[in-house]
Amino acid sequence: MRIPDEGFVRCGRVDRQCGHRRTRRPRDGSYDRHAWRLFADTQRSHAAHRGSAHSMCGGRDRRLHRYRALGRALPRALEDRLSPAAISGVVAEHGLEVNEVELAAHWGDPAAYSEDELDSDRTVVRMATELGAGRIHTTMSQHFPLDTLARGLRELCCRAADAGAVVALEYMPYAAIDSATRAWQVIEASGADNAGLLIDAWHWQRAHTADEPESALRAIPAARVAAIQLCDTLPEPLPDLRREALHCRQLPGHGAAALIPMLRRLARHGVRAPIAVEVVSDELDAQDPYLTAQQAYASSRTVLHDSGRPSGEPGFRDAHW
Repeated sequence: MRIPDEGFVRCGRVDRQCGHRRTRRPRDGSYDRHAWRLFADTQRSHAAHRGSAHSMCGGRDRRLHRYRALGRALPRALEDRLSPAAISGVVAEHGLEVNEVELAAHWGDPAAYSEDELDSDRTVVRMATELGAGRIHTTMSQHFPLDTLARGLRELCCRAADAGAVVALEYMPYAAIDSATRAWQVIEASGADNAGLLIDAWHWQRAHTADEPESALRAIPAARVAAIQLCDTLPEPLPDLRREALHCRQLPGHGAAALIPMLRRLARHGVRAPIAVEVVSDELDAQDPYLTAQQAYASSRTVLHDSGRPSGEPGFRDAHW
């Protein structure tokens, strides 16, 4: 598997929203503000919550020098429907890099999707090419036979390879691919060497990944874990898990998820994947993004430190578990 040698550093992502509203790329080559969100992660904690890059990196003349990059939609820029080149310019202006895009979610069987749905996945791959992202995140909500999933993932990976990217498959407890072992089954069956597993702490907790058979989890090669995302859960799951995942996540260490055991278990397995924070939270989105970024930095650093991760400078860049 050709995973970029980026240690634990991950700095940036563009999020393609494919859930409730689908948007298509305008004819002028720009990207609609409803379709794209720009994210980034930290240099030292390797994680930053979604915040406003404009307000935190110059819009208010305030900077967080602990961060290499800060993220969340560039709302003012995207309202002007910037071209990919213009988006790259804004990213570079604030010292950011884009190294992942998401979410490709319509690859199970082409016959099962509308042209708009298929085009949304093509757009994700195109964004990876145009913004230089090395990783494409994906998931699968619809149920298909294993051979259909394997073929679809392989085809997505071929397109990603042309863009110079790997594909990170994310399992979700409310999706068709609902466990780490099921995700690995699909990855392995695809035969794609640029396919890997994305482990999100919220999904790890709510999908009860820690309770999956040890032998099955150990069968997943450490090198095929493409990325890890940190966040935390509510004390008790909501009846609607999808709603909780999209609106009610907590900062790392501020909830009930067993984050430190998860990180230590992955470390023992030899996982050296990039780590970032993904706290999808209405409450945090409503507050000052500068404050949110500070909170994300502090909480992430504490969790990583408590898990046993060395805190060498600069930014744990050369640290190993």
